[in-house]
Amino acid sequence: MSEEKIDFNKFIRSNRKKKSEPRQVTVSKYQTSTRFDFGKLKAALDNCLLKSNDEFGIIKLTYLEEENTARALFGLVGEITFRKVNHSSREIDEYTMEGVLKKTFLVEYYKQPDGNIGFFTYGDPKYFNKVQEKHKYGFSESIKAELVEFGYEKTRDVCLKFKTTLQSIRYKPNGQEYYGDTDSATVENKRKLSGWKSLDCKAGIIKEILSNDNILLDDFQGTIEVDSPFFNNEKHGAEFKLSQKGTITLFLPELKISSMNVDDTDFENKLYDVVKATYKRIIGEDWLNNSYNETSSVEQTIMDFITGV
Repeated sequence: MSEEKIDFNKFIRSNRKKKSEPRQVTVSKYQTSTRFDFGKLKAALDNCLLKSNDEFGIIKLTYLEEENTARALFGLVGEITFRKVNHSSREIDEYTMEGVLKKTFLVEYYKQPDGNIGFFTYGDPKYFNKVQEKHKYGFSESIKAELVEFGYEKTRDVCLKFKTTLQSIRYKPNGQEYYGDTDSATVENKRKLSGWKSLDCKAGIIKEILSNDNILLDDFQGTIEVDSPFFNNEKHGAEFKLSQKGTITLFLPELKISSMNVDDTDFENKLYDVVKATYKRIIGEDWLNNSYNETSSVEQTIMDFITGV
């Protein structure tokens, strides 16, 4: 029996409130040894589109061939159960809705300087394995992806850039004097009801950690302002955590939405655009070389395959 591409209009649309819910999004960069061929990449991603018997697959594709980039919004589809009071029978009725878009995960593909495929991921890291399963199906082979680490030097540079907003630092004394046999340690301020209080950069231990290049920084947590026309151009403080292993996790607060007239895919793409712009401000332009250009030329949704557009 042939598999049919799913009609995205059959999904239950979420009722958008005037504010988006708090969201935790992790951004990672991967490199592969698979050669970049735009035609093959497009064919592979087309094979990853969500089908009628899938719970996970691509629900929106954006291609920019002249830039050798592609953007794939993956969706996790499932069912939800809710209860409603039946006033006639005075009982509680239970209902189940199928085809509900529950989670999304964004992947942006680009051509690495060495001619191989590279990609950025945005979302909950637990869905990475599901993406890799789709890659294996779409490319008809396993795509070995290696997380690109920031390294200790880059981590220190970014940490110093945000030193006035630091909330915690995890570090390795690396055999420095006065630390004894300590392998790893953390300095942080206790969280208050109003949020985190920044570390005192004038304190002796903090000055030592930030000024001594021989002390290795594993990760740190800071804050950054987030704003976007989609969120009424209002500035909001957002916490983020950077690990030298190569990940940045952004903790988005509730954000007011400027337009309610968007469907789930548009909303998710706009939110990921905000995340990407914030990530870029944190890590710097150099880290995003050869990555996705937000100006798209060709967009395909599940409906394109239904209607033959």
